[in-house]
Amino acid sequence: MRTTVDQFTIVREAALATARGLPRTIADTLTAMYPGAAYLVPSRGEDNDVLRLQSIRDPG
Repeated sequence: MRTTVDQFTIVREAALATARGLPRTIADTLTAMYPGAAYLVPSRGEDNDVLRLQSIRDPG
């Protein structure tokens, strides 16, 4: 099945729009789970392919 440039562009933009919303979804979810949290400290795994949550810090 062939894909035209226009089809590719439409799908790519839709995927990017979804990806741009992911950080907000994660932030909203974590805010609901940890109401007092001010920020997250992420870390990379040994293989550098996995992003892990190292800690959740409070405002103080």
